[in-house]
Amino acid sequence: MTQSRLHRHVKRWSIVPAVGFDVLATVGATALAVTGGGGLHAFAWLGAALATAALPFQLVSFFGLRKGRTSRNLTAMTALASVAAATAVGASLLAGTGWPAAIAILGLLSTQFYARWYTRLDRERQAVLEVGARLPHFKVLDVDGTPVSSESFLGQPTAFVFIRGNWCPLCVAQVRELAAEYQSLAARGIEVALISPQPLDETRALAERFGVAFRYLTDPAAAAAASLGIRHDGGVPPGVTQLGYEADTVFPTVIVINESGTIVFSDQTDDYRVRPEPSLFISALDAAHR
Repeated sequence: MTQSRLHRHVKRWSIVPAVGFDVLATVGATALAVTGGGGLHAFAWLGAALATAALPFQLVSFFGLRKGRTSRNLTAMTALASVAAATAVGASLLAGTGWPAAIAILGLLSTQFYARWYTRLDRERQAVLEVGARLPHFKVLDVDGTPVSSESFLGQPTAFVFIRGNWCPLCVAQVRELAAEYQSLAARGIEVALISPQPLDETRALAERFGVAFRYLTDPAAAAAASLGIRHDGGVPPGVTQLGYEADTVFPTVIVINESGTIVFSDQTDDYRVRPEPSLFISALDAAHR
């Protein structure tokens, strides 16, 4: 196993023990805060419970997102964990106990592990997808399983939105945001092509869920993504593969072409929590027309 493959393997599996620890620690610290007899001991364990709850709470909150982006370093989560950890440390020192402080500090570290390392993507920008390049050739499948070539989109402005799959709440939020802008996109004649390496049934479910006239496309085995240099090997978290998804997925990417097939907007994000606003590529197309 090469160093880069080892790095991907470690990153893929590290989220499981991190979140598992936080959940167990939150439950345990809460129980000790309630049954510990009150006073500084209870206050210290309450701080530990809040510090370790910050990351699990943040992950759950993603399922309610209306937009496909968060703050860069998850400011609210970091602030909650920091204040809670400081509270736990202070109360622990006064109470003469070290465990609540240690647990709280580990909870704070897990938030930073997630915000500053885990969600950052180890990718290289692809020149073939940069502004000014011609749309590369690739093939995907529509919801009926019929092959679709990238050349078939020439003649009208198109936004190609590569998403990881229905299992990813940030991806679903991105589609939700695009669906909310459907009228603005349609008024400009912009086609939206959503491309994911997920199973066809999941792509059909996505189309039924939002019911707007986007092109819902599947990239089997992330072959098109690989040809474009945006396949994320081992990017699907453990457990999700048990739902029928392959282990490899795609780096979230948006490219927009004009009628002639020239790329006028490219977003190759380095963090899957940060996706471009639709207004950005609408503006890019408007500027290209002017």
